[in-house]
Amino acid sequence: MYGKPGTNRLNLAANGSATNTITIPATATLANGDVIDIASRFNGPATIASGTAIPRNALEGLPLHKVDLRLTKDFKIVGSTKISLIGEVYNLFNHHNYGSYNTSLSATAAATTAVFGQPQQNTGNAYVPRQAQFAFRIGF
Repeated sequence: MYGKPGTNRLNLAANGSATNTITIPATATLANGDVIDIASRFNGPATIASGTAIPRNALEGLPLHKVDLRLTKDFKIVGSTKISLIGEVYNLFNHHNYGSYNTSLSATAAATTAVFGQPQQNTGNAYVPRQAQFAFRIGF
């Protein structure tokens, strides 16, 4: 494991022809309108000529920012019986987290290269928007 905790490192696939070059886009726009500076996250040449080796893990994704909160309050009822009230919030600050990015480049299809660096939808728990749950527990 290398890099900072929570840093996504991605593999890269490029498709070029013998005479064409691929130009890496400078920015990508997220669904919420924020702009990612791809140039600072790509560890490789801005223009890739045919036969150029792209470094392994050349595109570094945005780090994950996630804060979860759990609050518990216990109430003693009778003897050793108690009730616990529990409240949990996941992704408390509702930060946008992305885990995979479009890493396709093509010297023959400008549309493919134009979406390079765009985040893809993720469904894992680390990437969901803010969620909350409440519970109670009886212990005896």
